[in-house]
Amino acid sequence: ILLLNRYLMSSAEELKALGNKALQAEKFDEAIKYYSDAIAIDKTNHVLYSNRSAAYAKLEKYEEALKDAEQCVSLNSSWAKGYSRKGLALAYLGRNKEAEECYRAGLGLDPSNQQLKDGLAEVQKKTQQSFNPFGSPEALMKLHNDPRTRAFMSDPSFLQSLEMAKGNPQMMTMLMQSDPRFMTALGVLLGVDLQTAGGPNDMGDEMDSSPPPPEPRATEKKTASKPPEQPAKPLSPADSEKELGNAAYKKKDFETAIRHYDKAIELEPSNMTYYLNKSAVFYEKKEYDICMELSTKAVEIGRENRADYKQIAKGLARVGNCYFQKKQFLEAIKFYQKSLSEHRDPAIVRKCNEAEKIIKEQEKLAYIDPEKSEQERQKGNDLFTQGKFPDAIRCYEEAIKRNPDEAKTYCNRAACYIKLGEFGLAEKDCDETLKRDPKFMKAYLRKAQALKARDLDKAIDVLREAQNVDPENAEVKASLNDLKEMKASRFMNSSNLSEEEVKQRAMQDPQVQEILGDPGIRMILQQMQEDPKAVQDHLKNPEIARKIQKLMEVGILQMR
Repeated sequence: ILLLNRYLMSSAEELKALGNKALQAEKFDEAIKYYSDAIAIDKTNHVLYSNRSAAYAKLEKYEEALKDAEQCVSLNSSWAKGYSRKGLALAYLGRNKEAEECYRAGLGLDPSNQQLKDGLAEVQKKTQQSFNPFGSPEALMKLHNDPRTRAFMSDPSFLQSLEMAKGNPQMMTMLMQSDPRFMTALGVLLGVDLQTAGGPNDMGDEMDSSPPPPEPRATEKKTASKPPEQPAKPLSPADSEKELGNAAYKKKDFETAIRHYDKAIELEPSNMTYYLNKSAVFYEKKEYDICMELSTKAVEIGRENRADYKQIAKGLARVGNCYFQKKQFLEAIKFYQKSLSEHRDPAIVRKCNEAEKIIKEQEKLAYIDPEKSEQERQKGNDLFTQGKFPDAIRCYEEAIKRNPDEAKTYCNRAACYIKLGEFGLAEKDCDETLKRDPKFMKAYLRKAQALKARDLDKAIDVLREAQNVDPENAEVKASLNDLKEMKASRFMNSSNLSEEEVKQRAMQDPQVQEILGDPGIRMILQQMQEDPKAVQDHLKNPEIARKIQKLMEVGILQMR
């Protein structure tokens, strides 16, 4: 057995190049596969681990990204880019301090590296924001909505100081000392009353049932001057009614729940949460018109009283859900989009996508007309005979829209694609034909025709599959014999080429590159070189036999 080792040794770099190409095309799983195959060949190449780390990060698999980045740094601790990869993974895992140290280590090697500088600046910014409650996006909304701080938000001087605290966390202590309102505001943002702990929290999915927040923890070192902790602030009468309503709702005692929610609304008519909870009862009762009316009322009250945008979004989404249940999908989408403009909830995104998919499917079904489909197909056939292939494709596409289950239309369009050299599209259309009619011989023939220029073995396999379906088909037999002769001719021609010429020609075949990049095949080839008799055992496996046959055909592997 003669194996061209020079070709095999270059495959790690070629696999890396394929991985880079897949990464640039945002085919991240494919890129990871190529890099993994390359690493199996060359485990000491730090760049391979770095590139795979980048691919994992793109897929948000940050633990895997960190592991590869650490291996990259371990293999080459003087390469600054490895620290950039590691710092990014650490930052996304929330390990900001370690990320900062990593970026600084990289800058120690390459002080001008802009990627490291940007990463360090970003993680420092995150660290600052994590200790600055005034810097969060929800801060202003919370302060507007809470009755303890609502009046502060109409004072221009307080707003100006708030902007200072938002941009500079170091200002917080000074502002709290000079303006007591900031102590109150900080308590609101932290979810506690720094004077007397308590206050209910309005959150929840369908029902608002959150308990009051816990009392603040005592510090480890108590001083004699510190006043004793105050008991938790009791619920307001309205919130008490709400909690009773929630308890009844969970027991599916809907009438009792409604009475308690009505009482809460009567006690505090400006709180949209009570309307939302009442609307949830009618949603469960499938009384969607009443639910929509209450949810709309809740949104109006919420806007008037500057309620949390998440609560506004919840009310709009519930209206959308009601329309969805009523199968009025266009209206459902309208309200889902309104909800998403307030707050982007992934669950509502999925619901909106589901409604859009249903509408498309309904439109597709409404468009089906087999008679018009056949008329368009015949127009396409006429245009095909005139050599007007793009125009014929347009007719076939219309015919498919009118009747997507008709197998021969796909096969007709495949013939056009073959004429235009679009062999991949032709192959796909042949597959669609065979999916609908597995005995359609013309689809097998056209698929083999589309494949033969790119992968002669696959073309032969297609015709063999056709023979299994119809062993006596003369056209299939003739085409199969033609392809076998073509294959034999290529093999004879390869024997007259130099080793370098064989390599160059093989590099143009993606299937050969894939085979040689498979670590299992490489191990088998090595074993065959050391023990030629081993080939017989391996050839018993049809998949391995097919791959070895391919290497023999292109001249990479020769039997002597």
